[in-house]
Amino acid sequence: MDPVRITIALGPLAMYLVLIGWLNLSKRPFVTSGARDFLALAVALSGLVAVGPLELFMPEQAAAVMGGKIWIPLILLYLLVTSLISMVMKPRIIVYNMSADEIRPMVGSIVSELDHEARWAGDSVCLPNLRMQLYLQTHPAMRNAQLVATNGEQNLTSWKRLESQLYQAMNNVSVTMNPRAVLFFIAASIMIAVIGVSLLAGREVIAERMADFFRL
Repeated sequence: MDPVRITIALGPLAMYLVLIGWLNLSKRPFVTSGARDFLALAVALSGLVAVGPLELFMPEQAAAVMGGKIWIPLILLYLLVTSLISMVMKPRIIVYNMSADEIRPMVGSIVSELDHEARWAGDSVCLPNLRMQLYLQTHPAMRNAQLVATNGEQNLTSWKRLESQLYQAMNNVSVTMNPRAVLFFIAASIMIAVIGVSLLAGREVIAERMADFFRL
């Protein structure tokens, strides 16, 4: 059991689960864009990527010459790839810790204010004056919701206006805590316990494993 690789792989993911759990235990909804949500997930998975694909496909000849500096271009490559994916993704707005029954009337009111000609069809809405088409996707099990673009041709400025309006509206909203958020804390606690046990069990080889992993 390699304590260094286990810590690198599970550490960021455990912190991400703690963050998501805290958001769902809050008494206020949390609004964020799809791009920021994806980048946060990319950071959470960065440890798994580092001990997986990045180390597996590391150019050993370059590593022998550059040593630990080989990680700089690899990390930059990961950042560039994740940034590119976030930019080409369809626009999305995520609302944490809000049920479908709570979010629907709020979204309907905001959409009507932004575009009086907005037309609903089920959970989908078209805002012709703002050049936006989106649908409301809810996740009842975790009490979260997403506003997702139905196609790639969207007015990004209008999406920013919608996100800003939702953010302002959520400041005056109080909700009950989501009890299922405890599951995130349990998962994070298990990961932290695994990290702690591995560090204690392998404390004598930590320096050696770090030198091996970081090519020092």
